[in-house]
Amino acid sequence: MKIYISILFLMVVLTQVVNSQEWEEITTVFHPSIEELTLTRGTFIDENVGWIFESFEGRIWKTEDGGHNWHLQLEKNGAKFYEGQFIDRQIGWIASNDFLYTKDGGNHWDSIAFDNSLFCLSFSDSLNGFVGGLGIWETNDGGLNWEQKTVNLSSLTGVFDIFFLNPQYGFAIGRKWLAFPEFYLLYTEDYGETWDEKYISISGFTELHFFDLNRGVLFGETGAILTTDKGDSWEPVYSGTLYSNFFLDNKIGWLVGWEGECAKTEDRGQTWTKYQFIEDELQDIVFVENNTIGYIFGRKNIYKYKEINSSVNENLLLKQYQLYQNYPNPFNPNTEIKYEIQNSGFVKLEVFTNFGEKCRIIVSKYQNAGSYSVEFNANNLSNGIYYYRLRINGFSQTNKMLLLK
Repeated sequence: MKIYISILFLMVVLTQVVNSQEWEEITTVFHPSIEELTLTRGTFIDENVGWIFESFEGRIWKTEDGGHNWHLQLEKNGAKFYEGQFIDRQIGWIASNDFLYTKDGGNHWDSIAFDNSLFCLSFSDSLNGFVGGLGIWETNDGGLNWEQKTVNLSSLTGVFDIFFLNPQYGFAIGRKWLAFPEFYLLYTEDYGETWDEKYISISGFTELHFFDLNRGVLFGETGAILTTDKGDSWEPVYSGTLYSNFFLDNKIGWLVGWEGECAKTEDRGQTWTKYQFIEDELQDIVFVENNTIGYIFGRKNIYKYKEINSSVNENLLLKQYQLYQNYPNPFNPNTEIKYEIQNSGFVKLEVFTNFGEKCRIIVSKYQNAGSYSVEFNANNLSNGIYYYRLRINGFSQTNKMLLLK
């Protein structure tokens, strides 16, 4: 979902060896064809099967080949799909103007009317779950029947994320609107029966993740903030417009957002390493297959991460592909970049500024195995450090070069 944050800037980290956690653009085809996705949520249940929920177009797309081909499953005029979840290949739900559910993988959807829109949902299994809108409701039969819970917050105008540590303890984000929007951390200690609140002085958060009863992170349109005392105080930890997050375990997690925001934490949200290689509006992120395979949903493209589990695989890739240091270096304004590929594949050779912004695409095409040399002209660029990166068949290598005019 979304994130608001205070001022804390992190520089992009660019490695000069194989990155075992690399996001690659997927070649996608939509049936029927579309130019680009609107505001989007998405999920995968395994490496092959996934769904896209277009929030303001009322469209649901499904893939069964890892995101390469997407087929339209549902188009519902006037519907707004705020969040979707599948528990397996058959059973799924959507928080929308109404509550939608499917038992056949999305081929058919049934709905249950609510008096107001639902903004979020959280199911622990095929039967038990919660939804949030102008209140919080619970189901114990897969969504056929709902019971409203007690939220001790007057003038509530929205619940935007629900997260349970375990069946007894849970957290949510609540908003009420008086002269201006106010945001609150909601928490339950009695299996979701009652929810109390704590005021958040910084506004605009719509996603959260908690590691234990005291430590958690909120995400929104101005960044991310961290608490270590159950919401009594907050510390800014990331700046940017953020839409979604996913944690692999109790330490490691990812966030995505506006203008290619993509960052990773390995210390429970305290610090974040920023990867801004993707020129896209990144709107959702999910991991599957024991968190070894990840997908990012952008407006323009969908991206895949596949972990390389051993140094043996990395060494093998290093032997198969090689990106050499440019010559001359420093240079003005031309320099030669050489690389070798022992296997055919789709090659991308790109140049980035010292701040991680892509400034030039040198090569973007399928190439046969062989040795290649390209000339890079930096006439329109200013002095400074630049990085050039080669990507092919899961291999990625980045080198540094210096432009001196």
